[in-house]
Amino acid sequence: MILITGNEEFAHSHHATLLTEKEIVSIVRKIQTGEHVPYSIVACVDDHPAQVLKEIKRNFYFIKAAGGIVFSEDKELLLIKRHGLWDLPKGKLEKGEDVRLAALREVHEECGLNFLGLVRKNTDTYHAYRMKGK
Repeated sequence: MILITGNEEFAHSHHATLLTEKEIVSIVRKIQTGEHVPYSIVACVDDHPAQVLKEIKRNFYFIKAAGGIVFSEDKELLLIKRHGLWDLPKGKLEKGEDVRLAALREVHEECGLNFLGLVRKNTDTYHAYRMKGK
């Protein structure tokens, strides 16, 4: 996981290894080539985190997706297994689709759940993976 933040205390609370923007971009390039990265959580603490994210994003093709963090009445977290990894239920937005409606649709399609409602937007996340060799 890569954290990009302007808050050093937040990074420390996640037990992240602090790296510079240049080091973070280097790690991103290693991930792209399939090279092993020896960190579980790294963080770049910067006065302009949006600029750091913009630099990282230049290295990827983006597919906009939506999904949800779903808990049962017993407070159990719903996860799905995709590509051999545990993940939150989510999927690609359809052309012109509202993100909130897409989140509800994807959780319904992937998990068969009805009567879902939105509580609040959690956060933006980005997932990098290889697909079809790219």
